[in-house]
Amino acid sequence: MQWKGPFTVLSEIGESSYSIDVNGKSKSFHANLLKEYISRDKSNVVGTTVISMSEDEEQESCFELPALQTNQSESASDVVVNDELGVGQSHEVKRVLSKFTDVLTDVPGKTDVLKCDIKLTTDKPIKAKPYPVPLSMRDSLQEEVRKMIDMGVIEPSNSPYSSPVVLVPKPDGTKRFCVDYRKLNKVTTYEAEPMQTMTEIFSELSNDKYFSRIDLTKGYWQVEMTQSAKRRLPL
Repeated sequence: MQWKGPFTVLSEIGESSYSIDVNGKSKSFHANLLKEYISRDKSNVVGTTVISMSEDEEQESCFELPALQTNQSESASDVVVNDELGVGQSHEVKRVLSKFTDVLTDVPGKTDVLKCDIKLTTDKPIKAKPYPVPLSMRDSLQEEVRKMIDMGVIEPSNSPYSSPVVLVPKPDGTKRFCVDYRKLNKVTTYEAEPMQTMTEIFSELSNDKYFSRIDLTKGYWQVEMTQSAKRRLPL
């Protein structure tokens, strides 16, 4: 990273971010990525200097990370049963739900049916430099990583592979903790057999009467990786 500027501050965004005129384009930056520009002469020009980032690295604003759910807060008792069912039917549904309290939870589990493997077209380690993270969010990121280690979702690694963490904006204004695996994806070998399309799947359901929808809590976390895949996925 290097400092660039000076640029003009257009407006304040919230409590800690600002809209900056960067070469004719309005871009938003958190205060931690800005530094006051002090001219060596006595002119009254007021501007600001911003950290130089590429388009992929740019984080336009800073928001609090949502807390990772490590303790169960939802269970089978929170399932909403259709109030149009009769008393006997409602009781039967609740009886079935009570048999699966171990999976009716907002804390992710782990399947033992299969493991996910990743095969690459090259043996050369794929490395990408980390994206800059605002100082105000580093403690939150460290806490998020610690919780994932405690849950067994990730583990310490000394692999030569490395992919950067990226904070993806969510509709509610918070940031989703993600990893940018685009460089790894470019050298990943994919299965040639195509998946069914939604149209094909729905056409097979035309004569069916009962439908169920399953929403997995952090579904990707519930599939364990093989040892060779773990070596290629460090963040």
